[in-house]
Amino acid sequence: MKAFKDLAKEVGVTRPSIGRIIKREGINVTEKYDPKTRKRIKCISDEDAAMIISKYKG
Repeated sequence: MKAFKDLAKEVGVTRPSIGRIIKREGINVTEKYDPKTRKRIKCISDEDAAMIISKYKG
């Protein structure tokens, strides 16, 4: 599972932009609780993350 924040850093875009990219591609998103920050974080699967990195990394 790859968090939006980490994925955005790898691709080189902002976090809202990575959300738009994921929505455009039609990828399923899951939310999980992060006890360190005490917030819910959005994640996608590793396979989908690899596809987005290969397609959108500049």
